[in-house]
Amino acid sequence: CQLRGKSLNEIDLPGRFECNIVAMERAGQAIASIEHSIPFEEGDILALIGNQESIKLFDLEFGRKSRFELRDILSLIRANDD
Repeated sequence: CQLRGKSLNEIDLPGRFECNIVAMERAGQAIASIEHSIPFEEGDILALIGNQESIKLFDLEFGRKSRFELRDILSLIRANDD
């Protein structure tokens, strides 16, 4: 993983990609407040917020594939609406 060993400070999401990380999952534990100097580990799952183009640029830069696109997330939200 190209993110392993890098921290949020090194990646500079807002400056380079115009998106932000809003949460992370590490070893099955959700983390809502991420320390910007802590390096990412293999298997970390990131939740990013930004426009689709920004997130696609992030994915291309780090050789990652997004699990969901905006329409998928909207579908999940609608499915959970009461």
